[in-house]
Amino acid sequence: MLTIKRLSLITTTLFVALIAPTVASAAVTIPNPIACPDLLCLFKGIVRIFLGVLAVFATFVFIYGGFLMLSSAGNPDRIKKAKDTLFWATMGIVTVLGSWAFIRFVLESTSRATGL
Repeated sequence: MLTIKRLSLITTTLFVALIAPTVASAAVTIPNPIACPDLLCLFKGIVRIFLGVLAVFATFVFIYGGFLMLSSAGNPDRIKKAKDTLFWATMGIVTVLGSWAFIRFVLESTSRATGL
C-alpha cells in the first residue's frame, strides 16, 4: 500500500514539474510597448526627445536674451548681460549639437563595423 501511494506521489510530482511549466509559458504573451528591438534604437529615441526639448528651451532662452536686449534702455550692464545670455545660449546649442554629431558618428561607425 505504501509503495502505491509513493508511486502516485512521484508520478503526480513529475507530471506537474514537467508539463505545467510548458503549458503556463505557452499561455502568456507579453507585447513590447516600446517598439524598439534593441538598446541602440531606444537610445536614439531618448536623444531625439532630448534634442526636441533642447530646441524649445533654446528658443525660450533666445527670446529672453532678446527681451533683455530690448529692455536694456541703453544701460551698458544690461546690454552686456543680454549679450552674454545670447552668447552662452548659442555656445550651449553648439556644444550639444557637436556632442550629438560626434556620438552619432561613433555609433554609426561601430555599428557598421560590427554589423549591429
